[in-house]
Amino acid sequence: MNVAPITPEVLANSVIAVPPLARDAGLKVCTKENAKIIRHLEAGGVRTLLYGGNAMFYHIALGEYAETLALLQENAGAETTVVPSIGPAYGTSMDQVAILREFEFPTAMVLPARDIATPDGVATGIRKFA
Repeated sequence: MNVAPITPEVLANSVIAVPPLARDAGLKVCTKENAKIIRHLEAGGVRTLLYGGNAMFYHIALGEYAETLALLQENAGAETTVVPSIGPAYGTSMDQVAILREFEFPTAMVLPARDIATPDGVATGIRKFA
């Protein structure tokens, strides 16, 4: 997995895929199927994978967050940048960021809860866990 900082130039020259997160029949995150998705995207030249809404990161249980991050880190190729998400709730974000710090992802996307928060509240929460 590429851990280099994401610069404006990298973003300007990138196709950012937003893949789904595959689960097995028992609803566990499936290493084999997620590896297939990653390899398929990499074979097409995609080198930035953003795991957010399409991957349903809003609904990942805290107990499976570290395992999911490990799966993504271990299966992405050396040239592929993976951007996982945290959130949406402030408390969830605070718990997830403690786990995220143990990995080498160059950045993360914030999935803030908009329905029951104000813009100022969201900004304050992001500053606190950043």
